[in-house]
Amino acid sequence: MTRLSLRFPIDGQRLLAVGEAGPSDAASLLNHARQVARESDFLSAGPGERALTLEAQVALLRRLRSKHRGFVLKGTSGGRLVAVLSVVRPNQPRLRHRAELGLTVRAAHWGQGIGRRMGEAAIALAAEQGLRKLNLRVRADNRRAIQLYQALGFSREGLSPRALRVRGRFFAEVMMGLCLDAWGAGELRSPRTIAGGVGNPPRVPI
Repeated sequence: MTRLSLRFPIDGQRLLAVGEAGPSDAASLLNHARQVARESDFLSAGPGERALTLEAQVALLRRLRSKHRGFVLKGTSGGRLVAVLSVVRPNQPRLRHRAELGLTVRAAHWGQGIGRRMGEAAIALAAEQGLRKLNLRVRADNRRAIQLYQALGFSREGLSPRALRVRGRFFAEVMMGLCLDAWGAGELRSPRTIAGGVGNPPRVPI
């Protein structure tokens, strides 16, 4: 299957390039994770708390591709990695219809529609790969992220009190889910057509 490659306009001038990350991207993904951990308290891992080595990151990316365990999307602008989205599914047969979604965007690029574009591409690609449900967890006071996920079609499914503890303070997490057969009122689009087709002019960002 051809690897995903899409482009969207952002900020009225620059382009966001969205593609699937592979083993050669492992170092840049780890660096991105370190940077966003310093920029936001909303994440489950703070600065210096990620123990993943370069070798482990490479192995993870290879495993996702070879065993159909999901995928990682990278969003770049001006040659810089600005966003990462992961979709990881379990091994168990009774659970393989679903996957966990995680999204991070560099703070300097918040509010530019990057999360929306990454989410749209990931949802369509997940459906193309046969997934039927996407789940995620988001800190209850992260209103910007909750609004983004709701705009993408996710619904609140529960609340987990004291799910996170940051500098001695507890925070709840909202559990959200999206049934892919219901996304877009039952009109699931291929990731190749989200931008009007690869090589065609992309849509104006929402």
